[in-house]
Amino acid sequence: MNETCSMESSPFATPSFALAVFHCLTAISFPLNIFGAYCIIYKTPSRMKRLRVVLLLLSLSTTLMDGSMTFFGAPFIALPCMIGFPMGIVTVLGIPTSVVTYTVISLAATVGCCNILLFEDRYNTLVSNSTWKIFRVPFHILNFTAAFTFLLPQYAFYMPTDQKRLIATCRYFPCNYPIPETTFVLSESIWSRHVVTCARDAPVTRVEM
Repeated sequence: MNETCSMESSPFATPSFALAVFHCLTAISFPLNIFGAYCIIYKTPSRMKRLRVVLLLLSLSTTLMDGSMTFFGAPFIALPCMIGFPMGIVTVLGIPTSVVTYTVISLAATVGCCNILLFEDRYNTLVSNSTWKIFRVPFHILNFTAAFTFLLPQYAFYMPTDQKRLIATCRYFPCNYPIPETTFVLSESIWSRHVVTCARDAPVTRVEM
C-alpha cells in the first residue's frame, strides 16, 4: 500500500472502473474493426485496389492498438506521474510491463505513420510529382523505423533504476488499492522530472461521496 496515496474516494478513480471501461471499449471496437476490415477487403472497388492495401494496413494497426490498450494491456496510469500497471491479459501471460509499455506506445506511433501513409498515397495519386516519387519510399521507411525505435533512448539511458522508491512517492494511486508488483515507472528523465515534481507537491482534492 502506498503511504502517500490519494484520498480520492470517487469510484471513477479506481482501477476496477478503468478496467470495466476498457472491457466495454473492447466489446464495441473489436466488432467494428472486424467489420471495417471486411469492407476494405471485399467491398473496395477494383479501381481502388491500390488504396485497399493502405486502408487495410491502417485498419490492422488500429485494431492492434485498440486490443493492446483495452484488452491485452489495459493500463492504469497514475497521471501525471509516469507510473502505471497493466490489468489486462498480459498479467496472466507474465509478460513484463516494460515490454507491454514499449509495444503499446510503438503501436500508437505506427497508427500515426499509417495515417500519414494514407494521405501521402492520395497526394501521390492526385498530384504527379517526379521529385517526390524518389523520396516517398525512404520517407515512409524512416517513419515506421522511428515509430518502433524512438523509445529506445528512453529505455537505454533514462530508465529509473530505483523503481520502488518512485512508486512509493507517487500520490496518485488510490489508497484502498494495493500496488501490484507489475507496476512500472517509465521515466524520471530531465524533461519529465519537473512535471512529476510539481504534481507531487500539488494538493490532492478529496471528493466526498
